[in-house]
Parts: sequence; structure tokens; C-alpha cells
Amino acid sequence: MEYVGDGKSKIMVGLILSLIGGLIPYIGSFIAFIGSILVLFGIRIIAKAAEYPRPFYLYLLNVILGLIFGILIILNWDAVQKMSFSAIWFLLWLILIVEGCIQAVVWLDMGKITNVRLFNTGAVILLIGNFLFVIIIGVFILLVAQIILIVASSQIPDYIAQYQEWMKSKITVETFTENL
Repeated sequence: MEYVGDGKSKIMVGLILSLIGGLIPYIGSFIAFIGSILVLFGIRIIAKAAEYPRPFYLYLLNVILGLIFGILIILNWDAVQKMSFSAIWFLLWLILIVEGCIQAVVWLDMGKITNVRLFNTGAVILLIGNFLFVIIIGVFILLVAQIILIVASSQIPDYIAQYQEWMKSKITVETFTENL
């Protein structure tokens, strides 16, 4: 059993900062980015303790993609200002779907590693919110998903075993088709 209380704290504080950053204009993007970095370090601690690095690498990919998208928007600000509102909304929606799919897999993995099923619920609601973002209700669903993930991160146990049962019972295509 390895102690992961530091990772639990970093994930929770990072998710809270990401939530607050999403609600504050201008400087909120920087606060949300700091929150994402904290979540990344927290996931690293837990993934290392469980000896399952996939959630860390996927969240790292998610942070890098978000940074690249942000830099591209800043560098092409004149072109963005000339775009119509619907084009900007559609572009933002596509970015959210890509990042949302990656995040959903990360939170599903975290649910498996930590045995906190609320991560699974948060991941599904996050994915639904990302797809429904194009209509305004998706914004509120994303807010609910973020709150659920904050609550889920508070339920992470302080100690995680290196090899848990979920690692032994990975679902493969063969076992999935046998159960049909």
C-alpha cells in the first residue's frame, strides 16, 4: 500500500481552481491552467502508486492540447475576431469534444484505480456536457460534472495497493464478445 494523500489533495485543489477559473473572465484561464497542472501532478502520484501510467499520460496529452489550442487562438487573434460567433462556438465545441473524450477516459481510469465509482459518473456527465455544449444546457452540465469530480476526488483513499483486482480483470475483445 502506497500513500497517495498528496495526490488526492492536488487533484481536489486543482479541480476547484479549474472550476473557479472557468467562471472568471480573462485571468480565469490562467487560474484554470494552474488547476490543470495541479490535477496532472495529483494524477501522476496516484498512477505511479497503482503502477498504471495511462491516466497520467492521457491527462498530460489533454493539458498539452489545451495549451496548443490556447496558443493558436492567441497567435491568430485577428483571424478569430473576424470569425462569426457561430463559427467560434462550433470551433470551441470541437475542441471540447476532443479534450472531453480524453478526460472521460482519464476519470474512468481513476475510478478503476481508486475504486471511487463517482469518478465514473463524473466522466459520463462530463462527456454528455461536452457533446451538449453546442446548446447552452451543456455549460451547466459541465459545471455539474466538475462538482461531481471534486466530490469524487475527496473520496480517494489515502492508500492504494499496487496491484488491485481491476488490473487482473481487464476486459478484452474476446472476453467482451464471450459475454454477449
